[in-house]
Amino acid sequence: MALKSPSPALIVSCVALAVALGGTGYAVTNLPKNSVGNSQIKKSAVTSAKVKDGSLVAAAA
Repeated sequence: MALKSPSPALIVSCVALAVALGGTGYAVTNLPKNSVGNSQIKKSAVTSAKVKDGSLVAAAA
């Protein structure tokens, strides 16, 4: 019984998955903890109109 070759869509999706996981792995292993914060966010990038109501309330521990 001969094996059917994978479709081009399957190959592309597997490559995209590998690239996405590789980028995430790089970020996890090489970026310092809390490296993105207030100083990296551009002025007026986050406004009250863009934030969902109640989403910035601290969670009770």
